[in-house]
This record gives sequence, structure tokens and C-alpha cells, in this order.
Amino acid sequence: MLELSFNWEKDMILRSKARRITSIGTILLLISSLASLVQAVTISEVPIPVELLPGRAMAVDSSNNLWFGANVWGVDGRIVEYDTTHGTFTVYNLLTPNPGPVLGVAIDSDDNVWVTEENANKIAKLNVTTGDVSEYSLTSGSAPISIAIDESGNIWIGCRTNKILKYNPSTETEVPYSLPAPCQDGITQDLKISNGKVWFTEPVNYYLGKFDPVTEDFSFYGPVTSVTKYLDFDSKGNVWFSEPPINTLGLLNITDETITEYELPSVLQPGQEGAYGMAVDINDDVWVAERHPEKIAMFDPETKVFTEYDTNGTKPVVLKSDLIDTIWYITEGSSWHLGRLDATRYVKKWEAGLEATVSCRSEITIGEEYTLKVMIKNVASSPVTDTTATLTVRPGMTLRSGESETVSIGPVEVGEWQIITWHITATKNGNYLDKLEATAVRSDGETVRVRVFWMSKVTD
Repeated sequence: MLELSFNWEKDMILRSKARRITSIGTILLLISSLASLVQAVTISEVPIPVELLPGRAMAVDSSNNLWFGANVWGVDGRIVEYDTTHGTFTVYNLLTPNPGPVLGVAIDSDDNVWVTEENANKIAKLNVTTGDVSEYSLTSGSAPISIAIDESGNIWIGCRTNKILKYNPSTETEVPYSLPAPCQDGITQDLKISNGKVWFTEPVNYYLGKFDPVTEDFSFYGPVTSVTKYLDFDSKGNVWFSEPPINTLGLLNITDETITEYELPSVLQPGQEGAYGMAVDINDDVWVAERHPEKIAMFDPETKVFTEYDTNGTKPVVLKSDLIDTIWYITEGSSWHLGRLDATRYVKKWEAGLEATVSCRSEITIGEEYTLKVMIKNVASSPVTDTTATLTVRPGMTLRSGESETVSIGPVEVGEWQIITWHITATKNGNYLDKLEATAVRSDGETVRVRVFWMSKVTD
């Protein structure tokens, strides 16, 4: 096991077009009195250890750490952890020499990490408690490339060959399901699970696929205009997918089974690929890694507008949203980087020694309980103590029984962060200006603090 530590480079603030906020009465007057309305996106990148060639997927564990597969071509394979609190990489070696590309990664309910080994026809499990790695052989020629785990603990595997596999880790047995027409000669590129169904992209024939584990039936949607590569789901269960050769984002409406395609603003040069890895955030905004022209794009499904952010000349290919809705991405090219993008849209943010990242849906329905997640990070020059965070709960919103507006966090080391969760029920419609404040005491006795304001809209 190898551990390497890196410091984040100085953040670069990129300003985008402010999202129009519709407000009424005193809320409108209050917002207009603020010094500025900001929608800031902070992008930072850190180099991945140079001997690693990362795979094409990321997963997030219960501690908000990132995991991905990697390999040194023709030599060996790795499982890589990035500790988001301390900014360190830890590398675990796989057992099989030269397992080929380690493209897929998934995490089970015990936080064990599973990856695919394409050339070795195996999947591997890392026990995060002991650090031990185990490998399990699959049917010869399967060439596994993607992986997901259902609520029962079954492991579903997408293959370079025309099938998906169901693997039972308790009995170490597999069941193969071959793709029928019109995708009998296809592959299962990206595979994820939603509402008990196994979804996958089928890039050879330009389809999205769905498999029902109960009926063992396949359904296909398409063909679409170009190669389907990656997919993710919004809160309604709709399927979003990327089409790299034409830099397009696609939507499969799960209700009426219609497909809509949205072209990204950037124009590709011949031979380039655009929209690649992707993720849907808590607001149902869709984030896309543009391999070319080296940008991260955000698509607002309500306004049908893309906003693009430059990634400092690196090519993003993998993209993942973490537990607090921060967007992480992996780049390729002359050097490999792990990037971080704070996607939260604030009305106002003031930080001095502490940082705050807030993850909350911007539109809520009356009677609905929603989860508010807040990350508090120590960016002071020394450890802090007596750290507390206070949420201002507006009239028309109530906390879950037993929860307090003020939470004691205690000591926090330099660069360390803590995640706080509140559960809130909206009881009255309207537009609310929400507020969070956190304070702590530095080793020299000085107080450090952060204040954040953001908007929540409650509808009937």
C-alpha cells in the first residue's frame, strides 16, 4: 500500500451567468440590498501519481472519499483512494499481473471496493478494513468494463462482449445474460442501477438498454444519433446519457419513453470527442466532462441552457458528484489530474479561516422532508477548536424532531473537513433566503468564521 500526499493548487474563481431568481415581497428587497449576487464556481486540480493511468469511473464511499481503478499498461493494476479530507492518495495493488484496463469501480454496503479487470476476466474486491485484495474469475472472454451493486448485494457487470453478468459474492457464482436484437453484437459500456432495473449504454448500435432482473427481459431505447457512452439518473428516474462524437447530451423520459438530444455549445474538430463522463446533481442539473474542448459543462433542464467552465487546459473524461454535491473529475493527456468543482450556487458567501459547502435542492414541495448537507473545512493556518455550525431555520420550515439548529463539531485539523446533515420539512410556500454560520477558535485565540446565504423555493 502506497500513500502520497498533495496540496490543492490555489483555487481559480470562474464566474458564470447568474441564474435568475424569482422572489417576492421582502425577500426581493433583502436580496437587492446585498453587496453582490454571486454564482461562483471554484475549480481546483491536483496531479494524480504519475505512474497511474486512471480508469473510466469513480465511486464515493460513506466517508466521502473517492475511489477509482488504475493500471500501468502491460505491468499491473491498482485500486486508488483519494482522501478528500487530508488530500492524500493511497494505492492498493491488484494480485493478477497485467490485468488490463481497470475501468469499472463500485462500493458495497460495507464500503468494500469492487473493480473490473478487463483482460484478466476478473473482478476484484478490496476490504477497506484489512487492506486485503481478493480476486474472482469470470467466464473466459467476458472482458468486464463496468460494475454496479444492487440493494441485495448482487454485483452486475457490463462486458466488452455482448452480455451482462450477475455475480453473487456469497456463492461466488455468476449468471450471464446475452444481449438480444437489436444489440446482439453490442457491448455494455456504462452500467448503473435505478429502481431495481439495470441500465446500460450500448455504443455499438447507439442504444440505451434496460434489464429487469425479475422478468429477465431486456428493453432498448433508440437508436439515437451517435455513440452512447455514460449515463446517470435524475430525481424522477429519467436517464441522461452522453454522445461523445457529436458533443451531445441525451435524455430518455422514463414516463413517455421519448428521447431528446441537446447539443453542447462548443464545436468539435474532426476526430475529437466531446461530452464524456457525466453526473446529475441534487438540483437535477446535469454536469458533463467535455474531453474536447477541455471544459466542464452544466445543463439546466428547466432553462435548457448550458454553462461551460474551463479546466486549465486539461481534458476531463470521468465525472462524479459526491455526498455534498461537489463535482469531481479525472483528466487525461500529458498528465493525469483529479479536479474538484464546487457547484453550489450562493446568494452571498463570506469566509475567513473556515470554508463551507452547502448541498441543498433549490426547489422543494410543501410537506416534503429534504436533506441539507454542509461541509465545514478548516483553511486557517493552525488547528481550530470549539467549532460550531448554526443553521437559521426560517418560518415555514421545521427540523426533524431531535435535531438542533446548532451543531458542535469540536476540533478540526488544518485542511480537514466535517460533514453535517440536517433534515428539514417545508410547511409553507415561498422563496426563502437561507443562512448558515460556523465559528471556531484558532490556536492563537482568534475566532474564525464562515457565513453562507442561498435561496430555497417552496412550492405547492
